[in-house]
Amino acid sequence: MIMNRNQIKVIVIKGISDYSKVPEEKIKENHFLIKDLGFDSLDSVELIILIEEKFNIEIPDSDVNDLKTVKQVIDYIYKKILKTRLKREIKIVSYLKILQEASQKNIKGLIFTWKEGGPAKAMIPAYNKIRKSLSSKVSFKTYYNENEKNRDMFKRFSIRAVPTLIFLKNNIEIERFVGMESHERIIKKLKSLGI
Repeated sequence: MIMNRNQIKVIVIKGISDYSKVPEEKIKENHFLIKDLGFDSLDSVELIILIEEKFNIEIPDSDVNDLKTVKQVIDYIYKKILKTRLKREIKIVSYLKILQEASQKNIKGLIFTWKEGGPAKAMIPAYNKIRKSLSSKVSFKTYYNENEKNRDMFKRFSIRAVPTLIFLKNNIEIERFVGMESHERIIKKLKSLGI
């Protein structure tokens, strides 16, 4: 469950009170941290560290200078939490979409590779042959490590080396091939699994 703005406000004001020695009930949203509450640069750094730990967020140095009032701190945290949650939900939706794209076929082949170089590039012809011979039974999707959008899929499937070819049946991994493999061996293994 996401925190609402009032929950964030309570935590921020308590943290500010702890560092400024101003009682919580006297701290207002329009107060400036330095001018009204007597913060110095060390207090500000400690408050930022507290906020990052309490709310599990990162505040870039470039944003710190814009946080001058209590309200700005509260609003910043609230927006950051919402943005983080939105990114997480987009990743989940993307993952579900990938799984649904091939829902007509209950077997999916996920290829994790590089666009250039080494064994990954050498496996492209084999992957193309596998795609062609299994196209009526398996839907394939290729993920290139160079593409930032694909990094989550590399993490989700714990890809440690490329090329990696994973087969899913009803969204459960049934076979994984890592490194150089002949297309004949891969197809033979898949046939032994009933694919």
